[in-house]
Parts: sequence; C-alpha cells; structure tokens
Amino acid sequence: MTQITKKERFINGIIFYSLKNLILVLLQSHVNLIAKPFIELKDYKMQKNLTIILVILLYSCGGDEPTSPQIIDYYSDDNQFLEELSISNGKTIEYFSDFIENVLFDSSGYRSYRIKKMYFGSIGLDSLPSSIGNLDSLTILKLNDNNLHYITESICDVYDQLDTLNIYNNNICTPTIPECIEINTTITDSKNIVKNLN
Repeated sequence: MTQITKKERFINGIIFYSLKNLILVLLQSHVNLIAKPFIELKDYKMQKNLTIILVILLYSCGGDEPTSPQIIDYYSDDNQFLEELSISNGKTIEYFSDFIENVLFDSSGYRSYRIKKMYFGSIGLDSLPSSIGNLDSLTILKLNDNNLHYITESICDVYDQLDTLNIYNNNICTPTIPECIEINTTITDSKNIVKNLN
C-alpha cells in the first residue's frame, strides 16, 4: 500500500472540497437526506468513493433524448434532385443550398425541407436533372445566364405551379425546348427565351 504525501492529501482535499460544494449546490433542494451523511463522513476513502458515485449518478440522470437541436433533412424527392444536380454539375449540395429557399414541411410528425425557390442564375450550370419534375413545392426557378444546352421535359410536371421561370441567356437549342415552355413562351432566338407568366 502506498503512502499519501501531505501535498497529495492537500490536493485531494481541495478537489474533494470543490466537489462536495458542487454536489451540495446541485443536490440541495432534493437530496439533503443523502448529502448530509456524506458531508459528515470522516473516512477519506469513503468520501472519495461516494463522490465518484454521486458524480456518476448526476451524469446518468439526463435521460436518453439528444441535447443537440434536431437536424431536419430534405424531403426524399428534393434530396434526390440535389444529389443528381450536384453530381451532374460537379459541385457540392452545400454549394447549391446557398441559392435555395426552403419551406418546412410537417407530415405526421416527420419534418423535412421542401425546395420552394431556386436562384441558380449565373452559377455555371451545365445540366438540370429530370428529377426537377418531383419538386412539388417549387414556385420560383431562375436558371438565367448559365451553360444549359437542354431543358428536361420533366420540367413540365412543375411548370404550372411556377410563379417565375427564367431561362434567359443559355445555349438551349430551340428543337429541344419542352412543349410546356414552347407553348407559353415568346422565343426571339435560341439564347433569348422569355416566359410570360400570369
């Protein structure tokens, strides 16, 4: 058995005193019955063991719920669109998130973000995935001043819900313009496509 020096006893005494006061403050209102006998203990080793036990109890009484804020993910269709957009254009989802406004969607307690507005003008887009047709909450789509050569036909699935569509100043070939855009658009040439919305 090792001998405890005066210095070690002094340091242990300070630590014990600090822990004792901390425990008293934390447990004062509900645990006076436990704290009072603990303080009156004269045996140093018993005090140390009880201190460890009480500290462990304090940490274990927190419950199983996370303390960090709940992370809300994108709705599956919106997430799929973002993943495909990221892969096809060689940029991260976080990059595109800076140009998106979301709306919080709550269905039977499951909360997720839905894409409401996309401001993708002048960001060097090369392609737009066909999964854009699954964005049920999309109301504004700005794709102006990019490198788009083709607009997917699936854009017609969300066309009627759009308040704004801007595909001006891209390299879209006139024969490949989706029918919903061609019918409701004034085309002056292949670079200048303007949609007049009601």
